[in-house]
Amino acid sequence: MSTPSTAELAAWDQQYLWHPFTQMREWLAEPPLIIERGEGNYLIDTDGHRYLDGVSSLWCNVHGHRKRELDDALKAQCDRIAHSTMLGLGNVPATILAKRLIELAPRSLSRVFYSDAGATAVEIALKLALQYWQLAGETRRTRFVALTEAYHGDTLGAVGVGYSDAFHRFFRPVIAPALRIDPPHVFRWRRGASPQRALAQARAHAAAGDVVAQFSLGSMLYYGEDRLPQAIDWFRKAAAQGYAPAEFQMGQLYDFGFGVIPDVEQAFAWYRTAA
Repeated sequence: MSTPSTAELAAWDQQYLWHPFTQMREWLAEPPLIIERGEGNYLIDTDGHRYLDGVSSLWCNVHGHRKRELDDALKAQCDRIAHSTMLGLGNVPATILAKRLIELAPRSLSRVFYSDAGATAVEIALKLALQYWQLAGETRRTRFVALTEAYHGDTLGAVGVGYSDAFHRFFRPVIAPALRIDPPHVFRWRRGASPQRALAQARAHAAAGDVVAQFSLGSMLYYGEDRLPQAIDWFRKAAAQGYAPAEFQMGQLYDFGFGVIPDVEQAFAWYRTAA
């Protein structure tokens, strides 16, 4: 079979593909850009034009394209087997990687639970938090608190804690509602509050919430380590009222399968070290 031309590929793309996060009416209004290969930090289209991959292929390409070490490892693994289930079976690379991750992780973490994408990692985190409290007998802890305008992916559970009206309004009837609180940076950068006032407003906002099963720490760290004791005190007070978070999901922590850090001081200590 001969290699399709750019025009053929463009026509087939517009006829057969449905692109994510894309207004298809606009996509169909002009010829699409068809990427054929990559080199380092650049994408190359079917006509040989080069483009700087400024979004790292949507945040997924850390080391650049065609990294020899990664390509060689992929080829070597494909020569053995491309995929096998972990349901009832183990495999060599997953086991070796899990051991290495645990060696790097905080001492309280002893297991790796793999996920295949950011949204599914969030789903796992939500389910772990909810199941933990159910098994602990705290059956009323069935709601989640989320940061305003957060984004955690596009599966239904992730949408529930990272809602964006422009993309998700049609799914609202089936999304489990989350409690929304503004993180300190909203008050500071959007409303002009001082760092001290912004943190106080965020704490008051959170205190007005209900049951907390899961919480993302990311935006609490906009103030540097000098604000961490106040943030920790905030969580301690919530715990004293019976609204303690069940787990702390910090950016890429779950994406790499490190698991649950149930203690807030330990969570902040880990974040300081990892950052």
